[in-house]
Amino acid sequence: MSQHINQKAEKILNAYVYDYLTKNHYPETAKSFRNEAQVVPIHDPSKYVNSPRSFLWEWWCVFWDIFSARSRKQSSEGAQTYVEAQRLKRNMTDRLLTYRNQMIGHPKGYPPRDVSSDIRRSGSTAPTP
Repeated sequence: MSQHINQKAEKILNAYVYDYLTKNHYPETAKSFRNEAQVVPIHDPSKYVNSPRSFLWEWWCVFWDIFSARSRKQSSEGAQTYVEAQRLKRNMTDRLLTYRNQMIGHPKGYPPRDVSSDIRRSGSTAPTP
């Protein structure tokens, strides 16, 4: 990531942290954070996710729910369904790659042969792109 993108991302994150602290009743911490991080609150609704407990809180709840489902801990049915769908997708991709490798004669886990090394050994030359 470029330096400019990192700085912009950090400013947005700081604004969301400030929003979280403010909406969750940490006024002294919010004030201190705003001053130390030089937070510029985002007021343009098109550039800001506004929610009652804060975007950061909502993001954290979704993350924790999915993380818990992946760890086989108590989680919502939606998170469990998402994790299962991701597992099935991964399995299907693995099976398709295994099938593909079998169809073109490559054992599972081995990359396709480097045809250019075969050409070099035979003494032939291949056109360069």
